[in-house]
Amino acid sequence: MHNLKFVFLCVTVLCACHRGLEKDAVLVTVNGTSIRRSELDKNVALRMGLKAIHALPKEVYRKILEDLIDKRLILQKIEMQPIRITEDDVKRAISEMRGGWASDDYEKELHELGMTGVEIDAMIREQIQIEKYLREEVLSRIALGNEQAVRSQEALKEFVKNLRGQADIQISEGEFAKLY
Repeated sequence: MHNLKFVFLCVTVLCACHRGLEKDAVLVTVNGTSIRRSELDKNVALRMGLKAIHALPKEVYRKILEDLIDKRLILQKIEMQPIRITEDDVKRAISEMRGGWASDDYEKELHELGMTGVEIDAMIREQIQIEKYLREEVLSRIALGNEQAVRSQEALKEFVKNLRGQADIQISEGEFAKLY
């Protein structure tokens, strides 16, 4: 849970650094929906930490952007085949994320991130839906055995490869090159 607090702190500082920017450039469109610079920046900070963010090679940004594309594709697939999750699942995940934070501290962090509780709830709901969808629709088709983890990874890669093959993905190389 301390890790999550550090991540929120990193995102807070990163967002503050970028508040002066007038433009939140669209880096990619995935079947007509945008992935913007701010979304990439937040994900880089969450994964790599703020201290390393300015010293990262461009390939790291590219990898995280590719992961965001994959996430967007999976969410679009879920929209076509809705996955039901319970409010208890969402509440439990939110409770775990909040950890030992006092309510005021949590609200302050959200405010500094420029986010609301509703936005955080939506992010958590998406993650739960993705995990459940992949478990039920992709991984459930793999026979159990000693090499389950390897087969699971291969199945997930193949699933995403198929989604990408059917998608309209437009990467704005010019915008990406200007940013990093």
